[in-house]
Order: sequence, then structure tokens, then C-alpha cells
Amino acid sequence: MIGSGSVLTSKPPKWVMAGELVETNRLWARVVTRIQPEWAEQLGGHLIKRSWSDPWWDEQRSAVMANEKAMLFGLPIVNNRAVNYARIDAAAAGVARQMFIHHALVAGDWHTHLTMFDDNRALVAELEALQDRLRRHLDVDHDALFKFYDARIGADVVSGRDFDRWWKTTRGKQPKLLTMTREDLLGSQAAGLEMFPDEWIQGEHAYPLTYELAPGSASDGVTVHITIDVLNQVDAAGFDWQVPGLRDELIGELVRSLPKDLRRLVTPVNDFVARAIDELGAGQPVPPNGVSLPEALAVALTRMCGSRIRASDFITDPVSRHLRTIYAVFDAEGQRLGIGEDLAELQLRLRGKTRVAIAAAFPDFERSNITDWDVGTLPCVVEATVEERTVRGYPALVDDGARVSLRILTSELGQARAMPGAIRRLLALTVASPRKAADRQLTGSGRLAIARLGRFRADELIDDCVTAAIDHVIAASTIDGAVWDEASFRLIQVEARGALAGLATRAASAANDTMLAAVEAARRIDKLVTGELRPSVLDARAHLLRLVKPGFVTAAGCDRVIDVHRYVRALDRRLERLADEAHKDLQRVGAIQRLERDFNAVRATRPPELPTHDLAEIGWQIEELRVSMFAQSVGAKMSISEQKIRRELEKLTA
Repeated sequence: MIGSGSVLTSKPPKWVMAGELVETNRLWARVVTRIQPEWAEQLGGHLIKRSWSDPWWDEQRSAVMANEKAMLFGLPIVNNRAVNYARIDAAAAGVARQMFIHHALVAGDWHTHLTMFDDNRALVAELEALQDRLRRHLDVDHDALFKFYDARIGADVVSGRDFDRWWKTTRGKQPKLLTMTREDLLGSQAAGLEMFPDEWIQGEHAYPLTYELAPGSASDGVTVHITIDVLNQVDAAGFDWQVPGLRDELIGELVRSLPKDLRRLVTPVNDFVARAIDELGAGQPVPPNGVSLPEALAVALTRMCGSRIRASDFITDPVSRHLRTIYAVFDAEGQRLGIGEDLAELQLRLRGKTRVAIAAAFPDFERSNITDWDVGTLPCVVEATVEERTVRGYPALVDDGARVSLRILTSELGQARAMPGAIRRLLALTVASPRKAADRQLTGSGRLAIARLGRFRADELIDDCVTAAIDHVIAASTIDGAVWDEASFRLIQVEARGALAGLATRAASAANDTMLAAVEAARRIDKLVTGELRPSVLDARAHLLRLVKPGFVTAAGCDRVIDVHRYVRALDRRLERLADEAHKDLQRVGAIQRLERDFNAVRATRPPELPTHDLAEIGWQIEELRVSMFAQSVGAKMSISEQKIRRELEKLTA
């Protein structure tokens, strides 16, 4: 306690020095004055005991700092003062050097103008990404980076200032001393990186590839990055071979996916897998002829085991997800528009956006409200370069209903499908309409039949006949191939002026007769209500709906519409005899429906780029077979049988 005679008694300071200590009932300090503890540190340094703790990296000072504590006779005169740790002693300098390397050079917690450290960190990030690519761990951790720097920088470099001083004298002799390479960090681990390319080359385009190691995730594996304006040029052929680094694993999974009876033929499996990898593996290029990996593997295994193995024998669905190619589509700004494993589905889903993106590469090309051929000569294909990408489009005239537009489409197939409809519309706009002549072919009974059926109006049927007539003119034109220039269009225009009226009236006459027969067949169907006849009646009703529906004249064509009339007559004849031949009819229904199901299955799986005239011809053959089976008295147009039609279907699926 401070003695009562001191001026400091009422408000004692934290630190004092006393002239004497007197002990009575308490220990009293007398002759007291206020002091600062720093004075003791300055005057009695030889009596002070110091300690340091908790060293840390200070990014602002670019040095290792520590908390200092100073004690005088057991009294703490300094607490938690930050001091440069490296200046304490040699041991502390060693620790400071390690911390400098770890924090400043490896972790990058240092403000420096030296770009080599940015390059090194970019290399490390690249190598870490390679782990996803190689699907294995690469030993690129902090210890590896620490060893790299520890082996190269001077022993006395313990801070940013020390480093700058040391590097100033060193870089002139060894400018690349601290620049990392893959070999510095990976050594032998870098082997095989060339089999995981950054790009997939297809034709004139290079599509970036990214890799992700995320088992169980939809993004696990290899992703192909596609810009929307070239999506129409990407072909799925070849991607099923995967990048070379994953091909060996893919071949192994395909071989092991064979059914048990076929897998016995390639035993021991590991040996056959090894031989197949030698023939088709990472070292082999993707065949340029579009052969898929399952097809090539089937040929190789067939040769090895002596028994036939087909590409369809492999089970591709259970193949590990990371072995499947993922397609990601982006716009010009890098915004993702779609992602999936089915390229064809992506192309179909994004077809509209693809067309818009392609059209944007050709400003002022597209037009609307065209009523006559005033577009000069249309090029079959147009190309433009956008950011080093070759954007390709297919110009076409498109039927808008009342007018025609000039558009850039995404494919030759779309172009081929659009042009006939546009030519049809332009002919309808520029050639005198034969509607009145065709309308006169509809009798009162025919108009009444149309009304009773209720499937379309009389004026719609006439329009259908006119359209069929125009299509016939286009198909029968002396022009070889599609119409691309005004001269060709004018020639078809002249041909249409001379032939449209006759074609439309003949089509309307046949349509009138068809409607009369159809209403009679519909009446018979409505009267057949017996339960045992139900399967046959349902088949007959569905058949009539297929034969006589909106647009049936155009669908059949001017040459075939008379056949449609015959088919309806044959149906009516079948219904007339149905009650007496119910059992036989039911047997025939089963056979014809099985054939039609097989035909529809082939049609559903037929690639859209293949011609359809052969399928259409088989469809007409099935109609003739119905005539032959159900109404021979009406007379089929040809000699036909179920076996003959099935042989034709087999040719299409071979």
C-alpha cells in the first residue's frame, strides 16, 4: 500500500517506484513516484528476462513475427509485443525461413511483383486439375513445393526483404532457378498425360475437353465443350472411342459385359482384353470411317475366338459413368445452354437456338414476306468465321403459311425438307389457282359424305387436292434436283400453269369417290356391334381413320389417291362379309397387325437423314396386302405376300 502521506494515495498509478518500504500492520511504500515500465526496460535491460511465443506470418511486413514477453524480477513489463522472429537467434531464424517458404512462396501470402510465382501457382493448379484427368492422385502437395524452394533459395532468406536482396544478385546468373516445370514436381508421375488431350479434333474444329473426378456425379468423366453456333457440325461418331487414356478401361468393361454364353468364348477374359487393347487401345487412332468402338471390338474378338460376336452383344448401359462422353453446349458468352450424354437429343432440343446463333453470323441475309422468287441464286451452304470457328449454315426458303421466308437452317436435311414446301407456296402464290375447277368435282353426295364423316370441311379437301397437284408438278418437273435459282423456278412455274388444273380436278374427283366409299364403310362399322366382331371392327375403324384423314390426298399424291379409293372400297367389302367370316377375319387381323407393328418399329428407329421413299413403298405394299387378304374381289395392284414385305423390311435393317 502507498503510505498515507503520499500525494498518490488517493489515486494510485499502475507502476510506482518507492524510496523505502516500511512494514507495520502492512507493507507500506513511502517516498513514491509514478514511473513507466518501459523505463525499466531501457535502464535495466541486463536484468530483464525475455520469452517469445506463437510465431506467425505477417503478410504486410512480409516477415515472420512473434509475441515477446519481458519480465523484471518476476514482473511483466512487456506483454504480447510483435517482434521480428528471425532476429532472436539462429534457431528462430531457421524456423522463420521455413515459415517464409511455406506461407510466402508455397501458399502465396505475399505481395510481390515477381510473376514467376504466379506462373508456378498456375502450374500447381494445372497439375491438381490433372488428377481429375488421370483419375489418380498426383503427389503435388505443400511438401513437394516446399522442397523445391528450400533446395534453391539462400540459407539466409527469412523474409520478403531478404528474398528481394538475394534474388537481385541471383537472377542474373540463374533466371530460371525458381521457375517450376512438371518434371520438377511430378517426375515419373507425368507419364501418360499426352493420352488425356485438352481438345478433341473433329474435322476442322477443335472442341475443348475438361475432366472431373466425381464418382457418382453426372459430371464424372470427360466433357466436350461445344459452342452453340457449331453444334450442327458435331458428329457423335468417334466420341464412343473415348480419349486414349480411358480407352483401355472402356475396352475391358465392354468385353466383360458380354452375356455369359459369349463370354465363355473369350476365356481367359483378361488375355482377350489385353489382346483387344493391343489392337484397339490407347495407341490406336479413331478410325476415320465412322466405325464405332463396339463394332471394331466385335470384329477383333470374332477374329480372335473364331465365333461371331456382334456390336449389339455388348451391354453399353452399365458401363461406368466416367467412361461415357458428356456434351456441354455454351453460347458465345460462355453461358451453358445444355448438357447431356445424348448428342442427338441435345442437337434436337437446342435446334432453335443453334439456328439463331448461326443466322447471327450472317447479318442481313434472312428475309420475310416473300411472295415471288426474288432471291437470286441460293447457295447450298454459307460459311463465316466467328472467333476462329467456322460457322456453317444451309440457306432455304421456308413456308410461313401465307408467305415465304428466307432462313439459314442448321442442316442439309432441314434444308431439303423445307425447300419443297416453300416452292409449293410460291407456286400457289404466283400461278392461277385451280380451286374452282377442282371444287366442281365434288358432287352433292360427296359434300354430304364429307359433312357426315366430320373430319374436315369441303374447302379443306379442295385445298388438299390443289396442294397434291402442285407437289406432283414439282416432283415431275424436268428440273434435275432441288430448285436453287430463279430460272429453275420459272420453268416449274410454266409447267404448273399448264398442268395444275387437270391434276387438281382428277385428284378432286378421286377424293369425291373416296369420300362416298368412306361414309358407306363408316355406316357399316357403326352397325357391327356384336362382341365377337369387336377386334375386327376396331381394326377396321382405325384403318379407315388412317386412310381418310386431313391431308390424305397430299400424303398419297395425285397418282396414288385413286388407290386410296380402292383401299376404302376393299375395306367396305371386308365389312360387308365380316359377320359371315368373323373367325377368318380375326386370324387375318392378327397377321396384318403384327406386320404393321414391325413396320412401325422399323420406321421409328430409322435415322432421319436416310431417304424415306423405300419405307413409304413398303407402307403401300401393306395396303395392297390388306386388299389381297380381306377383299380379293376388289383386286390388288400387285402380287404381294407377307413374306415378301418382311424381306423388304429385313433389307432396311441389315
